Amino acid sequence: MVFYSPAETLNYIRQVQKMHPVPCQFEEFKNWDDFLFLSGQCQKNDNLVIVLSRKDKPSYQSNMENVPDYLNKYFKENSFILVYPMQAGIMDATTYDRRNPSLMEPIDEIGRTISKLFKRK
Repeated sequence: MVFYSPAETLNYIRQVQKMHPVPCQFEEFKNWDDFLFLSGQCQKNDNLVIVLSRKDKPSYQSNMENVPDYLNKYFKENSFILVYPMQAGIMDATTYDRRNPSLMEPIDEIGRTISKLFKRK
């Protein structure tokens, strides 16, 4: 498992990894303009999990809009998941009924799957 992210995020992931040790690598990645660099790092059977920000949120960068097109064009051999998490403390003009099971079940399942990666066997 290789984590590519800005240094601040890598520090957070390292803290989690210390509590739930799994073999992994950490690579600083700070410019979405360089996203295609990852195509040279990926192998055919690699799965990409990409965490993006919603438009008009603090961590949003306009180059994030290109990621779905890049994936469809340059990562055809890979599986991928795009994650757009809610940002704590940020009000969203769009209202969702978060009690709607059709919204929560996939999110809960993704959370369980990811947490299994960090559990000891």
